[in-house]
Amino acid sequence: MLTRHTHLFVCFVLIAGCSDAVTWTNVEIENGKRIFIAIEAANKAGLLLRQYETEPDQQILRTDLIAQLQRAHVQAIQVDDIVLDKMHPSMHLHFRKRFQLALAKLIRYYNGDVSVDVDSAVKDMADFQQWFKTHQQELRLW
Repeated sequence: MLTRHTHLFVCFVLIAGCSDAVTWTNVEIENGKRIFIAIEAANKAGLLLRQYETEPDQQILRTDLIAQLQRAHVQAIQVDDIVLDKMHPSMHLHFRKRFQLALAKLIRYYNGDVSVDVDSAVKDMADFQQWFKTHQQELRLW
């Protein structure tokens, strides 16, 4: 027969096991920060892209644009899958399949690969941004 103390302990364990609480190690926290560094670099690239067609010296702007896209991509590929999974059940799918792949396509395109479907890359990036905004309150952060 369960004592009152044991019963309360069992209830606590069940509640804790069912909650959305996620524990983060220091390594996971540091790794997770790469997500936000990647997004920030992608946003900077987006700002540069808006200037790209009106800028008289497009080569300098193109170089800066590629550098920001590469910075974002390098950070994105270094994010551990476990961090994405802990952050949100769908984060892995949206981050890897939309954001990260869009970055890779855009880098190839701005490096001269005209076979890249740039419209799909831009759409994937916009879809990721919309998903991220919509689900921002659901993200489990450290």
